[in-house]
Amino acid sequence: MGQVAAALARKGFEPADGPGSTQRLVRRHADRHDHVAIVPAGPGWVRRLLRRPRTIDEVVAGVVWPIGEMAFSRSVPTLPVLPQQAHAATGFTRLVGPDPTDVATLAAAVDDWCRRLEDPKTALRNGAITEPVRRLEFAVITNQRELGTEAAEAARVEARELPPAPRRQAMKRIELAEARLPRT
Repeated sequence: MGQVAAALARKGFEPADGPGSTQRLVRRHADRHDHVAIVPAGPGWVRRLLRRPRTIDEVVAGVVWPIGEMAFSRSVPTLPVLPQQAHAATGFTRLVGPDPTDVATLAAAVDDWCRRLEDPKTALRNGAITEPVRRLEFAVITNQRELGTEAAEAARVEARELPPAPRRQAMKRIELAEARLPRT
């Protein structure tokens, strides 16, 4: 776990919190924040008995664009609970499976993924922003009406499946964003 954090530190990521079960790293830019969560595998009694080092179960990377939150009057999370609060997130489980990849390769893959999503417009086109309501909000911010109307339809379908109180909140969020979509 320490080797992965050290490899990510060479890519500009800094530790975001103290030691714990999940190690978080962040790299802040003026226009975006790149976050990484390193989740260790459970201690397991066999591993403890053989005194083997803890292995990594999952590495999750996420990108937060502060403009997305500020445009809709929400505070920018200093440390999102990945992947729930990140605008775009992905996991690197294939690189940390039972046969772990070289830590430098893992760090390079995380860095490359984050750098490819510098611009929210690119992330929206690539489908990296998957949640329909967020897609709608980023379509508003990037002035993309077609993507916004598609995302609004998908968000309404998703919102209809929610319980009453969250449904009302989601529908308000959709209506607010849809009203701000650019006219043709």
